[in-house]
Amino acid sequence: MTHFAQYLNHAGQRFAAVAVPFAGLFLAAFAPLPAAAQSGAVADYQSAAVRYRVANLGSGDTTTYPKINSAGQVAFSLFDGSTPAAWTFDGKRIINLGTLGGSWSYTSGINERGHIAGYSSASDEGIGRDRAFRWTAATGMVDLGALGGFRSYANAINNREEIAGFVRGSGPDRAFRWSTAIGMEDLGILGTSESQARAMNDYGLIAGSSQSAGGILHSFVWTRARGIEDIGTLGGLESIPVAAGARGEVAGSSDTFGIDNKRHAYLWTRAGGMRDLGALGGGDSDVKAMSPNGIIVGTIYGNGTTRTMTWTAAHGMVDVGTLGGASARPGGVNSLGQVVGAAADKSDVQRAFSWTRAQGISDLNGRLVNAPAGLFLTKAEAVSDNGAIVASSNAGLVLLRPVSQEKLPAPVVGPIQLPEAGRTCCATEMQVAFTDGNPAEQHRVTVDWGDAFLDTALVAEKGGEGSASAHHIYHAPGLYTVVVRVIDSRGNASSLRRDLVVTGSGPLAAGSGRFMAPMGADSAAPKQAGTAAFRFVAPGAQAPQGMLSFVTERLLFRAATMSDAAKLAGVAGVQRMSGMGQLNGTDGYHYSLTAASAAPGSQARFGLRIWHSDPVSKAEVTDFDNARADVSARGSVLSEGVIAVAP
Repeated sequence: MTHFAQYLNHAGQRFAAVAVPFAGLFLAAFAPLPAAAQSGAVADYQSAAVRYRVANLGSGDTTTYPKINSAGQVAFSLFDGSTPAAWTFDGKRIINLGTLGGSWSYTSGINERGHIAGYSSASDEGIGRDRAFRWTAATGMVDLGALGGFRSYANAINNREEIAGFVRGSGPDRAFRWSTAIGMEDLGILGTSESQARAMNDYGLIAGSSQSAGGILHSFVWTRARGIEDIGTLGGLESIPVAAGARGEVAGSSDTFGIDNKRHAYLWTRAGGMRDLGALGGGDSDVKAMSPNGIIVGTIYGNGTTRTMTWTAAHGMVDVGTLGGASARPGGVNSLGQVVGAAADKSDVQRAFSWTRAQGISDLNGRLVNAPAGLFLTKAEAVSDNGAIVASSNAGLVLLRPVSQEKLPAPVVGPIQLPEAGRTCCATEMQVAFTDGNPAEQHRVTVDWGDAFLDTALVAEKGGEGSASAHHIYHAPGLYTVVVRVIDSRGNASSLRRDLVVTGSGPLAAGSGRFMAPMGADSAAPKQAGTAAFRFVAPGAQAPQGMLSFVTERLLFRAATMSDAAKLAGVAGVQRMSGMGQLNGTDGYHYSLTAASAAPGSQARFGLRIWHSDPVSKAEVTDFDNARADVSARGSVLSEGVIAVAP
């Protein structure tokens, strides 16, 4: 799963944190924009299909959208089911960025030097625990402070080492700018309430959102010379920026004029104001990302489905198409106009795609060289100007590097093959395939079964291709995480993890998997549909307090309490649980979970409602609900994974 803009909900508002990579060379000083970027033109490049080698970045669910710079360095965050962690690939190796003293961290941007902005818990106790950070290989993770507030969140970093974000305290959120020379400074507000900085360019412009004098969320731009300025809307109530370009343009989405509640993508310039980019006849459109030279990628919504669009000044808005199905979702765009994302095929299976004006849309699964058996790319998340692509797969987050680039030394591991559910009476079998760019390499493979047992797998390999197998007997039902590590003779290693639900003769309610969250499930982004992942165990011997984690492209929820499991009256194989938890790092949220195991004539389903109480009116405010009758009655059908509900 992937996540590009990290949204942080506060009092029901929609806030998107976006970092825009700079299209330059990997230099300590600025490099000029490419010719295409200077002119705003789009190159019709890649007349021949590029082929890619694969590198494993990590397994788990992505909790912020991965970012990649023009050198192919990546900043990303992964959630392993218990703790979110910030990582980077520096071009040679994968590095865990650590934390500021607490248990979790997230990335939100990377610049051309490979320096990273994000936010981390400074403590797991009390308030004031979340802090914006800047990370470099030389300094490690540095706390940027909070302007006297309790928490701070970094949303963007540029090549001048400036960082933009917002501070959260006892009062309204306040947008900030941070620099090595000045430190953190308050950018002000448009009206009388909160503001958040969301994007910035390399030349002093910051874009964000703030409540205007009427209490309505408007986009703003900030410069040192002019201060904070309201850039308005497309005639409707609200507007939200997503990205800032090198020439001072801002892209985002805005409500339009009228009673039909439309929202369209916009491009703002100082000379021309806010321009409606339309929706190609669809109902709504929005912006996912923009390259520094003004090439936009986003989504068109209409007829109950989503399509991916790209916009340029020369060609306007273009639907990039699909791979034979009805829908497509955007990932990213580079300064050469290459668009990546996920598109449905004729069987409605989501596949990672690449699109260029010269070639059109193509399935990236057909472009892989020496990939391990069984590897399948589900979505391309981001694309670099050097051609490298970050993608989600059934083997976790991976990096696709054009074959013209240097081979990386670590082995490449495919998906872990496990049975749908093991049994306490029987051995569980594990198989995994791997490849290595050095055909003479020899490997060993270890398996951590998640129940305090560690095995060495049986390996068969020849000419750079190999496989490993192992078996194990579990002695208690529950949810276990199996970790496989493949190590070559020089110590280069790649690891993957996968959950396994083990059933037995005793009571059990547990599950792990993914499903497509439908439109309308996320109340703050009702037109968004996307992949969601979950893990849960009802209170019992394995987890006395129970456990639930839930991740979408916009949300991370973790349960703090869970009621005693109780089967739905009169319905076999269905269980309901409820309790309190934390949403996107904030406590005080309620949830209700319905889990249904597969049965003859029915599929496994997962339904979840998350809500909180409005601090003023005390009314219930729904944050997520995929089990409403008008969304997906009794929850969503699993696309991957298993749910077990036993007596």
